[in-house]
Amino acid sequence: MKRKALGTVVAAVLLSALAFGQAAEQYLDVYITQVKPEKRADFDAIGKRIVASNRQNKGDTWIAMAHATATPR
Repeated sequence: MKRKALGTVVAAVLLSALAFGQAAEQYLDVYITQVKPEKRADFDAIGKRIVASNRQNKGDTWIAMAHATATPR
């Protein structure tokens, strides 16, 4: 009887630990785009509007990074 009770307790602890480990879901989306230099101002303006709307409506947190590279032609 003690063995069965101990096995039940151990199983409950392991299952609760697994459930706790799955509780925190975080998503990370990475999107890389190439923008033509003449369209850069429009791209930045649209991005600022999206960020302002997202912030106003308590949306997701965004992190944007820019890396300027010159592509050989």
